[in-house]
Amino acid sequence: MPKNADLTSHPMRSICDAWLAKIQLALKVRHEKFGSSAEECSRFYDGNTNWMWDDKYSRGTSGFLDKEGGVLPTFRVTINNVFKAVALFGPALYHQNPTVLVSPLPRDQYPPEALGIDPNDPYGMQQYELLAMEEDRDWKTQEACASVKSRYINWIQQETDKKTHARRAITEAIVAGVGYLETTVFQPPASQIVMPRSTYLSWWDVALDPDADYYEDLQCIYIRRVQPVNLAERRFGLEPGDLKGHMQSFEAQASPSAKKEARQNRNGRTFDLIEYWEVFSKNGFGDKLHDETKKEHDFDYSSLGDYCWIVVAKGIPYPLNCPTSVLAENDAEAMKAMVQWPVPYWNDQGGWPISRLTFYENPKSVWPVSLFKPAIGEMRFVNWCMSFLADKVASSCTTYVGILKAAGAQIQKQISGTSTPFTVVEIAEALGIKSINEAISFIQAPNFPGDIWKMLAEVGQEIDEKTGVTELLQGLTSHAMRSAAEANMKNERVSVRPDDMASRTEDFLSEVAVREIQAARWFCEVNDVAPCVGRMGSIIWQNYVLSQDPDEVVRGFTYRVEAGSTRKPNKQTKIAQLTELMQYMPTAFQTFISTGEVGPYNALMTEYCKANDMDPQPFLVQPPQQEGPSPEQQELQAEMEFKIAELQLKVQEMEARLGMEARAQDQELEHEREMHKLDMTAKREMLTLKKRESKAKQQATKSNGKAKAGAKR
Repeated sequence: MPKNADLTSHPMRSICDAWLAKIQLALKVRHEKFGSSAEECSRFYDGNTNWMWDDKYSRGTSGFLDKEGGVLPTFRVTINNVFKAVALFGPALYHQNPTVLVSPLPRDQYPPEALGIDPNDPYGMQQYELLAMEEDRDWKTQEACASVKSRYINWIQQETDKKTHARRAITEAIVAGVGYLETTVFQPPASQIVMPRSTYLSWWDVALDPDADYYEDLQCIYIRRVQPVNLAERRFGLEPGDLKGHMQSFEAQASPSAKKEARQNRNGRTFDLIEYWEVFSKNGFGDKLHDETKKEHDFDYSSLGDYCWIVVAKGIPYPLNCPTSVLAENDAEAMKAMVQWPVPYWNDQGGWPISRLTFYENPKSVWPVSLFKPAIGEMRFVNWCMSFLADKVASSCTTYVGILKAAGAQIQKQISGTSTPFTVVEIAEALGIKSINEAISFIQAPNFPGDIWKMLAEVGQEIDEKTGVTELLQGLTSHAMRSAAEANMKNERVSVRPDDMASRTEDFLSEVAVREIQAARWFCEVNDVAPCVGRMGSIIWQNYVLSQDPDEVVRGFTYRVEAGSTRKPNKQTKIAQLTELMQYMPTAFQTFISTGEVGPYNALMTEYCKANDMDPQPFLVQPPQQEGPSPEQQELQAEMEFKIAELQLKVQEMEARLGMEARAQDQELEHEREMHKLDMTAKREMLTLKKRESKAKQQATKSNGKAKAGAKR
C-alpha cells in the first residue's frame, strides 16, 4: 500500500475500529469487575510506603478522608500483609521445576464373548488374537510417544527458564488474583532449533470477552503488545516506514494524558514504540461485530473460518497480519493462511494461547477474586490507625518541663540545651516556694487507652484469618500444644489452604504442558528435538508424534504434573521417616543379604544418605560372589541349552504345521459342507421345477380335453 494513501476509506477500517471499540469495552469491564481491587492489592505489595495517603487515593472514592478537610499524619505506615503472603505461599507453591508425566490413555482388554466371538470357534479366536496383537502394538507405540514427549517437556523447562516465569505468574496470582503464562514458539539467539516457551504475561496486558459470564464461554481474548516499530514491521512482513505515524514514543508516553496509564506503558528512549493488540477469536474475523462491517467490501469473510487471529493498532485501518495487498488480490486461501491462529490451541476445550492460574473464582464472572480483596477494608484501617498511633508515640516521647520564671534563665538554658526531647514551659512565679519540685515540674501526657491496641490485634487477626497467613503457617504459636492430637489437628487444618493452592498450581502447570506439546507438534521438527531425545527418540518423533492428529495429541494422552514435585523437599520429615523404617527392618535386611538380595538395603541406605547430604557409596553392600561352573560344565550346559532350544523350535514348528493343517482341514470340511448345501439346494430347486413343469403339463392336457369335448358338442 502506498505510504501516502488515504486510509480513511480502507475496506477493513470498520472491522479494525469495531475490534478496538470492543477492546476498550473489555478494559472497562475488567476495571469494574477486577482491575480496581487488583491494582490496590498490587500497591499494598510493592507501592510506596505512603501511597495510601496520596490525595488521589485518600480523598477518592476508595479513600477515608474528606474531599477537602482531614488531617494527615506525619508518620505514614504501611503494614504489608500482601508481601508476607507472597513470601510464605510463593516458595511453597513453586520451589523447583516440576516433573511432568505423560502417559497414554489406559486401555482395557475385553473377552472374546464381548466382541461376539465364540471361544470354541478356531477361526474367530484367530481373528481375536490378531486384534489383541494389534492393540498391544498400538499401546507400545503410544507408550514410546509418551516417553519421548515427557522427556522433551521436562527438558525445555530448564532450557526456557520456566521457573522464573512461573514464579512471576504465581506471585501475581497471590497478589492480584490471576497469573498468566503464554505459550509461544521461541528460537534462541544464534541457534538453529526452535522450541515452545511459556513466559509470564501480566494481567495488565490481557483483556477478555466482555460479553462472557463464564470463562468457558469466552469467544475472544485480547493480548496487548508494546514493541519497537521496526521489530513490529519485521514480525508482520511490512515495509519499513509503513507504521510511521502510529508510534507511541517516550515523549508521547510522558504526556499528561498518558501519565495516568504509567503502570501499563513501558518507556523507551532509544526506539519508537507501537502498541497493538492481538485478537484471538473463536467466532470469525470480525465481520459479525457490526452491520457496517458487512457493507464496505464484497470479500466473503466467512471463508476464513471461525478461528481467526487479528492484530489491530490504533490509527491503522488494516490488521497488521493482513496488509492491504492480500485483500486486493482477493485470494481467500492466502488470507486464510495469514489470519489463522499460529498454533491451533482451540482444539482443546477452552484452549487459548494463555494459561491462567487463579485461587478463588467469582462464580459468574470471567475475572477471579484476589486473595486480599475481602481484607482490603481491614488493611486500610490498620494502616490508617498505625500511622496516627505512630504520631501519638512521637508526641508522647517529648517531655514537657515547667520552670518558674524566678528560677532564672540559667536553669532553662541547661535543660533546653541538652540533647534530650525536652520542651521548656515557663510558669509564672508563685510565693512560698520551699523545694525544687515547686520550681521545676515534669508534665506527663496521658497514657494510650488499652482498647486501641486490643482492637488493632483483633483486626489483624481478622486479616490473617481471611488471607490464611496464620501464625502456624509462619511456624509460630502463641501457646504450647497440650497434646499430640491437638498438634496433628492444627497441622491438618493449617495445610488445607496451602494444599488447595498447590493443587490448583499443579493443574495450571499441567495445562501449560499441554500447550507446550501442542506447539512442539506444530512447529518442532526432528532436528529441534534431537538434542534432547536422541536418535531413537528422533525416529519416534518423526514417525509417530509428527503424524499424530492434533486432536489425538490433546485427548489421546494425559499430561500431569507429579503431585508435590514443585514443592521444596522436607528433609527433616524424610529423615525421620527413613530412620523409623530402618529401626524395624534389620532382621529382614539380614535375610535378604544372606540370600544375595542386597537391592532393598542399598535403596534404603541411598535414600537415607541423600537426605543427610552424604555419599551413599561407602555404605552400600556388594552382592556375594558366586562360584561359577567349570569350563567343561559351561560347555555341557551350553550344548544342552542349544539342544533344548532346537527341540523347542521343532516342537513349535510342528505345532504350527499341525495347526495350519487342522485349520486347512477345517476350511476344507467347511468348504465341503457349503458345497453339499449348495448341491442339495440345487437339487431341491430342480425337483421343484420338475414338479411345476409336470403340473403345468397336466393342467394343459386337461384344458385341451375340455376344449375338444366342447367342440364335439
